[in-house]
Amino acid sequence: MSTLSFAIKSGLALFVIAAFLSCNEKPITELITATKPVQTTKTAKPGAAIKLVSNSLIAISANELVHTDILLEAMESQGELIVEFSSSQGLILDNISPSHTIKLNGAAPIKIPVAIRAISNGRYYLNMHISLNNTDAISVRNIALIVQVGPLLDSAVKFQKTAGENLIVLPAQETISHK
Repeated sequence: MSTLSFAIKSGLALFVIAAFLSCNEKPITELITATKPVQTTKTAKPGAAIKLVSNSLIAISANELVHTDILLEAMESQGELIVEFSSSQGLILDNISPSHTIKLNGAAPIKIPVAIRAISNGRYYLNMHISLNNTDAISVRNIALIVQVGPLLDSAVKFQKTAGENLIVLPAQETISHK
């Protein structure tokens, strides 16, 4: 009886496999060889193809109104660029709209004039939320500019990383014990 049930189960399994294969519209060889093409052309970071051309550090004196230009470069030649400004607490944006809309037409650098002021010494950040709409998709990038008001702190200068150097400086204390 076990041989008979084995034969019935095997026949039923073959019948199910044959029925499944006959339902497919494509031959098995097409199902096996069909693969999705891999896109390998994009080499930039995800997000809007925008980079900062101007210096990322702006040094000013306390309570001084400074007019400067922020230069951005878009890798796209068509579309609309929306730049929204925000600043860290203590940094004041004077005579500037918090949002700028710029139509891209070519590969020319984008120049955005800003006027900034801080009451006291310290390090502040001017944040830019940049959206690029090029009819295909909307991509976004966030960029922050450092606004140094007053003298740079010695610790900030001391621990700056030089180009190409993979060194991380951490504060440490050591105790020498004599045993």
